[in-house]
Amino acid sequence: MVRLLGPILVELIGNAHARRQNFRERGLDKKLLDILCCPVTKQPIKLLSIEKLGVLNEKIASGGIRYVDESLVEGDFSEALITLDESTIYPVQDGIPLMTEERGILTKGIEGWVPGV
Repeated sequence: MVRLLGPILVELIGNAHARRQNFRERGLDKKLLDILCCPVTKQPIKLLSIEKLGVLNEKIASGGIRYVDESLVEGDFSEALITLDESTIYPVQDGIPLMTEERGILTKGIEGWVPGV
């Protein structure tokens, strides 16, 4: 019996490790994204695309981006969430979405931001 379970256990452990590694590479879990919503408008959210994340980080580096509470956004974002209408961005730090009204970034305040592009 142990001989039969050995390969099965090795496969199960390997698959669990691969799933954990894939979760780390992806960042946020799809199930988490499905239940999160904007704390202000209650709109669903999605991951900010790599392209838009690059644009956001360029604007942050130039020093012109502020949170809703008017504090200056500092440092690059490795991940961010955005409302479906692309009006508000929320940072993700160490895999944790910072979804408070004060930590929102309004896209209308980002020069050259084009929703949906």
